[in-house]
Amino acid sequence: MLLLANPSCKVLVSLLTCSSEPYQLQKIAGNLANNTVPLAGLRNEMGKIISPYMREINGSITESIRNRNLSSERIFASDEVAPLSIKYDILNGQPIRDWNFFERMWNALSPVNLKMEDGPGRNLLWNSNYDLRPVTYTSPDGIDLSDHPHVRSWFQEEMGRLNMEAELDKLAKRKDVQASVQRMNDDLRNGKRELDPMKAYMHNDLINQRFQSARKQAWANVRKKYPTETGLLYEERKQQRVDVYKTLRETQGRLMPNI
Repeated sequence: MLLLANPSCKVLVSLLTCSSEPYQLQKIAGNLANNTVPLAGLRNEMGKIISPYMREINGSITESIRNRNLSSERIFASDEVAPLSIKYDILNGQPIRDWNFFERMWNALSPVNLKMEDGPGRNLLWNSNYDLRPVTYTSPDGIDLSDHPHVRSWFQEEMGRLNMEAELDKLAKRKDVQASVQRMNDDLRNGKRELDPMKAYMHNDLINQRFQSARKQAWANVRKKYPTETGLLYEERKQQRVDVYKTLRETQGRLMPNI
């Protein structure tokens, strides 16, 4: 217990439990750098009081340090440096606070943002083995958002406005959905791990239909509200495709024998 009370030890625990979230190692490096300065824990707790919401950040060490010192965020933010974006619960659109320990651990290690609250729809989602990783890190049409935390924040908020929690609550009441979850759990206990939970069970098919519909609507709202920012993402993807095609033609030209 005393060992885990040390901030540096907490960082090591994070490293050992590192998830597939993009830039997790860089965030841990930022936490290590922050902990070398005295009163790191006090500064972090003060930031939670002054600005209690979790932030959506990328992998830079600077952003990780800013996230650990939210009480000084006004010093970092300027016309050239945007403030760190808030994390929103994708099921109801509420900002995620940094006060609940389990909530903080989940959202620190997961690319998906959810409040650790009870409810039939949330319980269904926790128990479903539904793969939430791609939900807000890519747009429905394949735009990579991993390097754009402010866009992810907008996307999360718009998804939350659609009240996916209510849709999941309805699904959780269905007997066939409950039976599908039970069948999945029975199969896992019986060692049938070759069955992909995302493809083999009806409950995840229904959850996925609702998530995909919500993602499309939410992304359309983001594009409508922020046409300049999202337009740049599509221009960036277009240029990437041009570069790929150009490189392919150049390498084909080098490899093809002269005839």
